[in-house]
Amino acid sequence: MALHLISNARLGSSSEGYDDLSRYHRELIAGNPHSLVVFLRNMIDKGAGKMVERMDILKKFKGNY
Repeated sequence: MALHLISNARLGSSSEGYDDLSRYHRELIAGNPHSLVVFLRNMIDKGAGKMVERMDILKKFKGNY
């Protein structure tokens, strides 16, 4: 059993870290039935709700996890 605790990505504030997070998910989590992912605080930037592209930010996050 593998527990992955992921937090503070702040997606929406910048694209920095998104590719690394996506690669981590593909290589270590996806396809592994023994992995449990817990997304903790600050996964989406608090200012993302005010951005015009807020739906795109949420769809990008949802589409990969």
